[in-house]
This record gives sequence, C-alpha cells and structure tokens, in this order.
Amino acid sequence: MGDSIVDLIDYCHRTLLRSAASSRNHPSLADSPILKHLDVSHLEANIAIRCIAILRSLAGHADNLSEIVTSRMLTTTDVPLLAVQLLMDQQPWIRRIKGDDESGSRNNGDDNDEMFEIYDNGEWRRCCHDEACGSSIAGQIHPVAAHLWLLLLSS
Repeated sequence: MGDSIVDLIDYCHRTLLRSAASSRNHPSLADSPILKHLDVSHLEANIAIRCIAILRSLAGHADNLSEIVTSRMLTTTDVPLLAVQLLMDQQPWIRRIKGDDESGSRNNGDDNDEMFEIYDNGEWRRCCHDEACGSSIAGQIHPVAAHLWLLLLSS
C-alpha cells in the first residue's frame, strides 16, 4: 500500500476521535445540512466500527509494516491509548436513549430506568442496562470490543 497506509491510519484515527467527541455531545455529521435526511448515527457507528477493524488488522500485521507505519500507529496517533479510551469510556457501539421508553412513560433519571441501544449486526437495537454496561450479547463480548482487545494484544 506504500505511503497511503499512513493516510488510512490517520483517517481511522480522526474518525474514531470524531466518534468519541460526538458521543459527548460535540458536533457530528448530523449537524451537516446535507446529511439531515440520513440516519447519521447509523452511518457514524458503521464507519467507526469499520475503522476499528482496519486498525486491528493493521496492528495484527505490524511485523510486515514499515517502521514509519508502526511508529505512526504507536507514537503519533497512539492507537493503543485510543483503543483503551474507546473500550473504557466512549464505547461507540452503545448509546443512551433519551425521552420515553417503550411503555411511553418518562425516564426519571434513575440508572435502572435508563434505556440503551447497542449496535448489533448493522442496526441499533434496544437493550437492558446490564447488557449495555457489560458490552455483551448473550454472555459474549461485543464484536467491536473484541476487535479493540485484539488491537491491544497486537500492539
């Protein structure tokens, strides 16, 4: 891939930083007037998950990459630190639902009453608090979390 691999790493890094910022109510693609008609949260989650997979794949093949590329991943963009932040704080595959729950009653702010959605098989689906906090699907680690753990093991 030559020098374009550095551009790919930079793109993935910027995308994941933007995803982390949008999870903290910073401007995102949804603020663009051109993209108002799209389900931007679906689009952003899909792109972020693919960037995680790309970085995990590159980290898994670090032995075959040039020193410049591995330096870019480990020093300049600090991909391992980004992976830890995504695992522990941002978790772009989970989002909190605001407003009414399925029964139509208002959430009163209690953590047990909060509703969550988890990005699963290309779509957002509602889940319970325990599943959202544990990042698990039927007792298994979420695939995106698995990619991040594998990225950390490869780094």
